[in-house]
Amino acid sequence: GVQDAFELVESGVAAPEHFKFFRSFTGWAPGQLEKEIERGIWTVTACNAATILNQDGLVDDDDLWYRIMYLFSSLREPSE
Repeated sequence: GVQDAFELVESGVAAPEHFKFFRSFTGWAPGQLEKEIERGIWTVTACNAATILNQDGLVDDDDLWYRIMYLFSSLREPSE
C-alpha cells in the first residue's frame, strides 16, 4: 500500500517515479467482471511498468489511456 511505497522510497530502495497511485473504487458481484470481459465491455492486455509509469516521457499522464490502447491495437492479430 501507500505506506509500503513510502518506506521503499525513504529507504532508497525505490524512487517516487516508480509509483503511480489511482484513487477510486469499483466493485463487482462474484463472476460479474469475468462476464463483462467475455462480453467485450473491458479490454484486458499486458503492459509494462515503463509504459504505465511513463518512464520514457512519451505522453502526458492524461494521454496514458490512449497510448495503452494504441499499443494494444498494434499487438492484436489483423482481422481476417
